[in-house]
Amino acid sequence: MAGMERSFRKEIASLESVFQFLDLCYAAFAADPAGTAAITLAVEELFTNMVRHSSGARNDITITVTARGDSLQVAIMETGVEPFDITHAPEVDTSLPLDQRPIGGLGIHLVHQLVENLNYSYVDRRSTITFSKTLEMRHANGDR
Repeated sequence: MAGMERSFRKEIASLESVFQFLDLCYAAFAADPAGTAAITLAVEELFTNMVRHSSGARNDITITVTARGDSLQVAIMETGVEPFDITHAPEVDTSLPLDQRPIGGLGIHLVHQLVENLNYSYVDRRSTITFSKTLEMRHANGDR
């Protein structure tokens, strides 16, 4: 099956539409609901970061979801932005007490824990984050 793609206004208010789109993708690809929470949380964190940290760029954010075997592949792309490679973000020292940790970075740390094959590319002011997540896929008859 080909991927499903949709663009969203670059604003926090778009998250409800993002979640609805993801639910449509999960249903279309017969993804086991027990495994999709990690994808939804990762997309929420990445989308929110793009809204909050992309220096004034107001272009839409495009999300593409594709089924590949027993995994879902997700790409989140924004244009007109400066590069920020989350795959090279500083590691968060989770062993430090909360009051000694610098602010920021926990969301990216969480994304690294939730998904597989996290990648970043930047070409012509277009920033794309891709990842995959292995899931149990239901067959048309409801079996796994």
